[in-house]
Amino acid sequence: ILDADGKRGVRLSYGEPNPNYVSLALDPTEHWLVVHRQLAGNVLLLSLDGKSREEVGIGFAQTSFSPSGRFLLVHDSEKPKLYELAAVPKSIELTAGIRCRIGDYELPRSACE
Repeated sequence: ILDADGKRGVRLSYGEPNPNYVSLALDPTEHWLVVHRQLAGNVLLLSLDGKSREEVGIGFAQTSFSPSGRFLLVHDSEKPKLYELAAVPKSIELTAGIRCRIGDYELPRSACE
């Protein structure tokens, strides 16, 4: 996938014979792409500069970017996961306890400080 001027892009095929993509979602800052792959049974987070490729979900998953594009929430067959999107995505552990809110998202207190 390339942007309109052809300067940024990400390769979606990594040798799989038929990855069978279900959906794609671009974050509000246009730096990250979420790819749901039905046959592979996973969800990938890809940076459009091609420097980062990380599996963030297994099986059918619901994903949602925060309005600022700073966070990605993934709810898959295992448990909800939260990622802070920087140069390299950072997983934020979701635990019971004191929480704070950023927009519609409830986050661990440490993520809000």
